[in-house]
Amino acid sequence: MATQPTGMTPIAELAKWLAGDVKGCPPEIVLQAAQEACGEFCKNTLLWRIEAEPIPVRTGVHTYATPAPANCLPELITEAAFKAPNQSTYRPLDPITEALLKAGAVGTPYHLGFFGHSAGTDWKGRTGTPRAFLHEFDPAFFRLVPIPTSVDNGGLVRVTVAVWPSIKAVEIPTFVYLRYEEALSSGTLARLYGMNGEFWSNPALAEQQWGAFEGAMGAVTNKVQKSFTKARLKVEPRERFA
Repeated sequence: MATQPTGMTPIAELAKWLAGDVKGCPPEIVLQAAQEACGEFCKNTLLWRIEAEPIPVRTGVHTYATPAPANCLPELITEAAFKAPNQSTYRPLDPITEALLKAGAVGTPYHLGFFGHSAGTDWKGRTGTPRAFLHEFDPAFFRLVPIPTSVDNGGLVRVTVAVWPSIKAVEIPTFVYLRYEEALSSGTLARLYGMNGEFWSNPALAEQQWGAFEGAMGAVTNKVQKSFTKARLKVEPRERFA
């Protein structure tokens, strides 16, 4: 289970608002363009974050599914914490990469003291109370490091996840819609104007709208990235959806 934002707004509201800018375009095509724009915006900015229900930890199980609301996909875990069965408070888990683990991460807590010696290539088999998490290859899953033991069985992992709406999504957080309606409109119109061979096509306007959309995403991404400084996270370059 994942905690949704307080208010949600139908993506169809955005599509209805923009229908007049592409007269004659079938409503379902306008809606699909709006869904794609909302997905790209949230995916690249990491703006939509949910606090998931605590995940029970099991002995010997290192990999867990990354929580996300229905019709949404996880993109990045921005915060994680672990609470042992005999503890009442959560302790932060550090984000880590496989490259650092393989190298022993000289100069970081993962060198020597983390496993008692340099991790090297055998880090995947190390056991102990989780101190970090790995979430760099498949956003749908994350790995606890080291592997939980019987002492940790029944403990809880709490994660905050940046998510984005899939093409099946019918709504987005109201705060995203209200604050960034202009950017979402640009992303939607860029797709519609950029369609080849349609009487509503307009390559010049498509390019203009792409510029506005990507500029808005860049500004929001920079703002959000600064809020992640504490977690030492890196936002990858934006990608344009097809």
